[in-house]
Amino acid sequence: MDDRFDFFLLEDLETLESIERSVFIPEHRNNDLDELDEDDFCRRYRFYKGTIKTLVELLSTKLDSATGRNHALTAAEKALAAVRFFAFGNRQINVGDLHSISQPSMSRAITDVDLFY
Repeated sequence: MDDRFDFFLLEDLETLESIERSVFIPEHRNNDLDELDEDDFCRRYRFYKGTIKTLVELLSTKLDSATGRNHALTAAEKALAAVRFFAFGNRQINVGDLHSISQPSMSRAITDVDLFY
C-alpha cells in the first residue's frame, strides 16, 4: 500500500476525532466532592474536601458563569479542575478528560482560578 495513502487516512481520522471531541457535551460531570471519600479525594487533589469547599465558597461569585448556556462549568467544577492541574502539573487536555471538560474550557478554568488564588 502507498505510504501517502496511509498518511491521508490517518490525517482524516485525526480530523474526525477532533471534530467528535469538540462537539461532545457530557450529560453528567462527576463531582468528586460528593463522590469520593476523603482519602481518595486527598490523593487526587492534594487537599482535603473542606479546604476545596472553602475555596469554592470564597471564589464562587468570581467563578460562577453569568449564564447556564452550553453547559457552563460551575465554580466547583472550575476549582476542582484547576486544583488538580496545579497539584500534578499534567497537561490540560488530560485533566480536562478526567473532568469531562474540553481543553479550551480547562485553560479558562485554570486562568480564572489562578487570578484569584
